[in-house]
Amino acid sequence: MQKPKSKTKGKQRYHSDSDEESPLPKVSYATLKERQIKELLQEHSLPATGDRNQLEQRHQKWVMLYNANLDRSATNRKTKAALRTELKKWEETISKRKKTVIPDAKQHVKQHKSEFDRLVNLARGSKQASSSPGPIPVSDSPQPVSPSRTPNPGQRSTSEGSDDVIVIDK
Repeated sequence: MQKPKSKTKGKQRYHSDSDEESPLPKVSYATLKERQIKELLQEHSLPATGDRNQLEQRHQKWVMLYNANLDRSATNRKTKAALRTELKKWEETISKRKKTVIPDAKQHVKQHKSEFDRLVNLARGSKQASSSPGPIPVSDSPQPVSPSRTPNPGQRSTSEGSDDVIVIDK
């Protein structure tokens, strides 16, 4: 009698009910070929599309979700379908976080030149202030609120209109 051929070439993977309750091992993706990573994903009915980096991230997240689910009590565990849905939502949020592509860098620099100059001057000013060997000016340090300036409940403050101003720089 002939054994059925397996795509795993010499490594038989036996699945039993006890395997369903054991945690998935961490994988060294650097030693695997892309095809092998796709097979790992397909074993769990996960999408095997995308570039190698996406495949690795998807499998890593699946292993983390699956193993974390096993850490829950048996009554609080999610189904595999719920875990797959959670993985899909995670992938959607990751794809939304991609960096903004600037098609014309020169135009971008021209458009934001004033902001770049302001940030450079601000950085140079803070560098000079931090490199100067002297005491920190009193006006730059936070001031504690003195009890004499704090009105008692029911009393009006006598310092209304004074120089206590909060400025928020946009």
